[in-house]
This record gives sequence, structure tokens and C-alpha cells, in this order.
Amino acid sequence: MDNVLEVVLFFANKVFALTSKVPLRPFYRDIFILNEALVIWNNFEIFRDEVKHVYKNFKTIKNDMYFQNIVKTEPEWTRLYLSWNNRIDPIGRKLCPKSTSIINSMPNVKTAMFSVLKPGANILPHTGPYRGCLRLHMGLITPNSDDCFIVSNGEKYSWKDGEVILLDDSYIHYVVNNTNEYRVILFCDIVRPMNFIGNALNNYVLNKFGKYTHRES
Repeated sequence: MDNVLEVVLFFANKVFALTSKVPLRPFYRDIFILNEALVIWNNFEIFRDEVKHVYKNFKTIKNDMYFQNIVKTEPEWTRLYLSWNNRIDPIGRKLCPKSTSIINSMPNVKTAMFSVLKPGANILPHTGPYRGCLRLHMGLITPNSDDCFIVSNGEKYSWKDGEVILLDDSYIHYVVNNTNEYRVILFCDIVRPMNFIGNALNNYVLNKFGKYTHRES
């Protein structure tokens, strides 16, 4: 199934690029292109206040599908899922019920998690497998420093508390936290705005193959 999925994604990504209603670029600083981004931004305090009590106890992302080989050690990057492929995570619901409820109200948010980088952590250069979604990052508890950043296709962005950025993770990108502080963000994959053909194919791929994706609980 993994080989079939790779072939499907290869051709689907070409269609998504041709049918996208927004230009293809590494970063989108205009969050108004996604209604969900505005909802998330307006609820910054809820996400921040729930995660601040629990973020130092999350599990590693290293063993999850698509994330296995992009960090060297398990403690560097940890996460708490709120949803995976539109399925609400029971642990996320228990620890952060208000945050989970907000995510659950938006069906176009396919995956959502709190993503934590420890001091000194690095995420190795990689590309995401799927262009049918745009990725949202919202800074929750960050160093607010240019020494904690993501570089995508040569462009650099440093997280700030309460700030939202959208990105296309199919570009090669990497992350560095050269500070002695944690970086905690909300990380969401949200359906890309596309025309009818792109939307139809996106719905088919997500519904048909999403169930074959996996991650640890």
C-alpha cells in the first residue's frame, strides 16, 4: 500500500499545483486566505493556556508516519495530537478539551497537534508528501527569537507568540532552535483552496487513503 500511496501522491500533487486558488510559494503571511486560520488565530489564548500546563510531557514524533527520519534523537521533537485525519485524539481531548473542540468544529482541518521543540533541537531538511493541504503554524510559547526558525526554499521565518504563518511543506525545509528555551506551536494541516477538480481529487485521496496513514498513540 505504501508504494501505491506514493504513486497516487505524485500525480495528485501535480493536479493540486495546477488547480490551486492561491499562488505556489513556501510561506503565506496573509492568513485571510483560509477562514480556519482566522478562527485559530482568534482563539490563541485558549490554545496557549491549555498547552502551557502539559507541553513538557509529550511523546516523541520520531516514530510517526512521515516524521521518522527527520530528527536525530527522540526527545528533540515531541507532540500531542488533537486530531489525525479528522479523527479526534482521545488523549488530546482529555488534556486539552477546549482546543480539541475548536479543531473539531472545522472539518477542513485534517490534522492538528501541539508541536514542541526542545532547546537546541534541529529538524533535518525534508519535504512533505502532500500538497493538498496548507500547513499552519501558530506560535504559542516560543523564544520569540531569530535564533529559533524554519527555512523553506531559502526563505526564513522565526516564530512569535500569537503569530500565524501558513506554509506549503512540499518545499524542502528545515528547523533550528538555537536557544535555551522550548518552542511550542499549534501545527495544523488545512485543505488547500482549489477549484472543483482539485477539490474532488483531494476529497478522494483523503477519504480513500487517509485511513492507511498511521502514528503512535
